[in-house]
Amino acid sequence: MLGDASGIQQEVLAVPLAFQIVRFEITGNCREVASEEESIKLPYPVIKDWDGNPVIDVALQNFDIQYLENGAPLEYTVNRLRAKVELVRSGHQTATVKASVQIRPRAPEAAPHFGYKAEITALVIADMVARNEES
Repeated sequence: MLGDASGIQQEVLAVPLAFQIVRFEITGNCREVASEEESIKLPYPVIKDWDGNPVIDVALQNFDIQYLENGAPLEYTVNRLRAKVELVRSGHQTATVKASVQIRPRAPEAAPHFGYKAEITALVIADMVARNEES
């Protein structure tokens, strides 16, 4: 218990945080968005906020996308490059992360054989229930 200047006692709770890295390798073509999902298991249950929503999120940590022509690396003008990670499901102690990639050359109709290889790293951050609060 801590007291503030008004003399009111406040309880300080230690909330453990979990950080988990999720890696994706995605191969796709330049005509559509490609995505993959990975399920993870967290070390402890996830805390819920006042509305009952799990206190968990995901952030894009790193991405590396290589343009390919018939499977070989290629230097080419890119009009749009999009990498996205999102939390698609979260349970009591599990979560599913989705990574999506879209790459579009300046003239996609002129190069239907172009593709890419992408490596994406996502970081999941969750507030965990302290061990003595699990019951």
